[in-house]
Amino acid sequence: MSFILRHEADQMGIGLSDKAVNDFIMQVTDRKLSKVQFKEIRTKMRLSETELYDILRENLRANLAFQMLVPREYTTQIGRAHV
Repeated sequence: MSFILRHEADQMGIGLSDKAVNDFIMQVTDRKLSKVQFKEIRTKMRLSETELYDILRENLRANLAFQMLVPREYTTQIGRAHV
């Protein structure tokens, strides 16, 4: 499904800068992730900073496409169905 959503993001012209990806990282870590910790995580994952940013960027783009394509009422119902 993520492949389809990434394709939709391409069709919709959704792009994200490195700053947007960095802002996302800071948000989900509550701004507590240090550069050293980030490097340790990347090292354990055996990814360069560029590779990790690209992976996050593609997933964020797919998520944005999903949010734009699927009505909010439908996603709310999906969430309730899984509870």
